[in-house]
Amino acid sequence: MKAVKILILAGLLAHNPLNAAQPKTTERSMAIPDSIETRRICTPRTLLFYQYDRLSSGDDEIESQNLHGFAIEKLVIFSASKSFPIFIETGIGANIGWGKSSFDRSFKISGIKAAEGKVKQQLTAISLTIPVNVSYKVNINKSLALQPFLGLNLKFNLFGQQKTKIEVADKTIQKEVDKWNVGDYAENLGIAHTRDMFDKIDADKDERWRRFQLGWHIGVGLTTKDVNFGISYGTDFIKLAEKINSSTLKVSLGFNF
Repeated sequence: MKAVKILILAGLLAHNPLNAAQPKTTERSMAIPDSIETRRICTPRTLLFYQYDRLSSGDDEIESQNLHGFAIEKLVIFSASKSFPIFIETGIGANIGWGKSSFDRSFKISGIKAAEGKVKQQLTAISLTIPVNVSYKVNINKSLALQPFLGLNLKFNLFGQQKTKIEVADKTIQKEVDKWNVGDYAENLGIAHTRDMFDKIDADKDERWRRFQLGWHIGVGLTTKDVNFGISYGTDFIKLAEKINSSTLKVSLGFNF
């Protein structure tokens, strides 16, 4: 009798509908979905930027500067995970910016006559950058994705030059000012006609630029299959000069090639 009960129980278990409803695990069901799998490909990207730099100081004697310019970056984007759309982005970029400022100043003519004029200065800066970003891709639909990122920025300042000229309302005095040489600017105005921002003589210690800076930035991009639109903001851990901080706002258009 006991053997019959065991056989009946075994038959019921074999035909249990719960067991029949269990789906078979296939190789496809365990695979990474195509939408994530395809993200594992390394992608090159070329970015064109409009760039705004703010050079500011807490010292009243050092004037703040605004630079407007352009930049280009070449990035390579690597997948950092097989399961999640996390990426590492790095590459190299080149930047150039120009800034203008003006202020009123009293000065001497031929070391004797006193005059009032408007001092106008133009600053030019050129640098190379190496960004290192971590980004996360959020798909909006099959052809559009949002990609926020956070990263570090290594910056090598190659060129920094400030040129000065003075404009005077009195045409007679202006003609005399136009004849000034480099030495006359320093003697009569107390400002060099052309300043190398890295030079120990041209730039005071508090204003002298560093060749290397380290900073951070944060931003977001809107990405299609071939094109990327982005915006980012960043500032520096290592200042541009002893008393000069720099911050950067970038708007970019990128192409995946």
